[in-house]
Amino acid sequence: MISKHIHCKAKSDNYKRLADYIAAAKKSNKQEKCLLSWSAGCYDNDDYESSITEVELTQALNTRTTKEKTYHLVISFRKEDEGKLTEEDFKNIEEEFAKALGFEEHQRHCGVHINTENMHMHIAYNMIHPVKHTRYEPYRDYKIRDTICREIEKKYNLAIDNGIDKKDISVKLNDTSARVEAQTGEESFERYCHNQHDELVDLVNNAKDWQEVHTAFALYGLRLKPHGNGLVIKNANGKQTIKASTLDKAFSLGNLSKKFGKYVAPKDIDKIEPKLTFKRKPAQQNPEMKALWQEFIKQNGAEEIQAIKDKFYQEKMKIVLLGVNRKTKNELMKIVRNKERAEINTIRLQLSKEQTKNWLKFLQDKALAGDQVALKVLQSKKAKIIPYKDELWTAFIKDQQQALHLAKNNLHGKVLTSEQREEEIKALATDYAITQENFTRYLKSEIANGNEKALSVLEAEEKEKEVINYDEIRTSFWKSFEQDQAIAYKLAKLDMQGKILSPAQYIEEVQDLKENYEVNQKNFVRYLQNELSNGNKEVLSILKYEQRIYKDTHQTSEYQQSLINKKEQIQVKQDILQSKDYSHQIKKKLLDIQIMESILKQPVEYKISRTGAIIYNTPQGKIVDDGKSIVFTDQAKDLASEYFSVKNGLPKLQFNQNKGINKNILHAKSAQYLRKSQGMSR
Repeated sequence: MISKHIHCKAKSDNYKRLADYIAAAKKSNKQEKCLLSWSAGCYDNDDYESSITEVELTQALNTRTTKEKTYHLVISFRKEDEGKLTEEDFKNIEEEFAKALGFEEHQRHCGVHINTENMHMHIAYNMIHPVKHTRYEPYRDYKIRDTICREIEKKYNLAIDNGIDKKDISVKLNDTSARVEAQTGEESFERYCHNQHDELVDLVNNAKDWQEVHTAFALYGLRLKPHGNGLVIKNANGKQTIKASTLDKAFSLGNLSKKFGKYVAPKDIDKIEPKLTFKRKPAQQNPEMKALWQEFIKQNGAEEIQAIKDKFYQEKMKIVLLGVNRKTKNELMKIVRNKERAEINTIRLQLSKEQTKNWLKFLQDKALAGDQVALKVLQSKKAKIIPYKDELWTAFIKDQQQALHLAKNNLHGKVLTSEQREEEIKALATDYAITQENFTRYLKSEIANGNEKALSVLEAEEKEKEVINYDEIRTSFWKSFEQDQAIAYKLAKLDMQGKILSPAQYIEEVQDLKENYEVNQKNFVRYLQNELSNGNKEVLSILKYEQRIYKDTHQTSEYQQSLINKKEQIQVKQDILQSKDYSHQIKKKLLDIQIMESILKQPVEYKISRTGAIIYNTPQGKIVDDGKSIVFTDQAKDLASEYFSVKNGLPKLQFNQNKGINKNILHAKSAQYLRKSQGMSR
């Protein structure tokens, strides 16, 4: 589970609107969206509407604060956890968050929504205390929320989500930057600034006055400007800004003023030629994405727009250097900006409306069209912030270019046959190519010369390689697992031959053997756990990898890749079911889909979630099957009941609130109970 504080400006703060949204009050089909809603901390908690009025009256009693008076919290649960929590559990979870955040005595309205892929809970806390009428805001709430999430996951046996790793010293982005990267898949301005952190600290430490400080930032296409009571770092060629102290406390207005005196604005800062600037760049870390990124940039006209900006940047520089008064400069600059805007708008109008401006959406479209590289890039990790890497990479490119130039000059002085010359040129192209392998070699040579920056970059990259190469480590364990399963299966069959069994018992035993000794990911995890309990500590790293990464991404990746082209779905399903190369889990999902299609007597619209759940969008409503439970909307209850019956080999059931079946969730345990109660074999 993960939590998020939805920030709101004071002028947009409206408690009633938020509380109505939480309860889906204006929706006629409320249960389509809201599973349950309640209020707490009010005099009349039973009446949701009157308690909203109570909160509004309480907020009106505080006339001093100019900030927002509502704290909006969203708690999102994993798909596999949906059947584990009851109404009482949701209320207890909310109380634990309220207590941890300091809102235990405050009024709040809560609701659980099921209208998205992941079930989530909304909570509106009144930040005005109902008795003291003072405004309360939790300090560093992200740390508190992360801690309470981990505690609740353990308490209710929920899936563990990635939280704040106390051992992880890498830079944490703020909510806005993280959201930008998550939605666009592109590197944020804050990440760019953090990548230049060490160089900026060195330059500022060696600066003698404010002008040299401004020059240091200008070298990386940045501007240091006053804002409110502090300073912000602004993109020189854009509107992006971050708080200066978030990059480093040494850049706060107080610390810089102690060293250089009162803030002084820069002079002729636009004349400084930056050696590096913030540009659009993918956040993923994948060597195969270069061609895709170039295609994305080209189809969005970014190259043409950048060329226009560069052209007019030179025009602006000419105006800056003109020996005319400020008013004339401003008028000339205004004319140039208008021309620049007009040319950019012309380019944008020429682009088709169908062209994708979002990098992630572009990759998804490519993947759906059958591009395997795009799918790999989507599944790849985001690049981490490695200090000094950009600086050393730039130096490496220059070094390679200079070395190649000298090597070519040296080649001219040699007497060679045409074949020898061709071989030499090939060798030069390999030795001086801009590749990761050559960059590693460059770093090692720099380390030998005493470059500590190169040492830190190489160590960081080696650490990254350790994470990426888990598949190689896994292969040896998998071979041992296969051998172990084969031996155990033979022994189990021999043991079964000595038993006297009825036909039904024999079929049941055979099914158990297949399930227990099949070579699949689930049994592989169990094998690793047994090895660990027997004292084999070598399996610990690969066990964590299997549980955290492989389960979410690899288990259904082959299946997802095979369903990219929807026109070939029927043929693909048949090929997978007949093939021996696909896992039992994938074949089982295909059979479940065929069951739903046979009931509806038409193809069904569906998708597979990150956790492997099948999400059916049927004419009757949404049905989610995660293998352990079937979650559905009220309108789809009859269809869900029929699907549940056919899937579990039971007589056709009418949906009632029977023992073992919850109102909106059909559990695998319910099938076991029904089989047992009807005298059927399991």
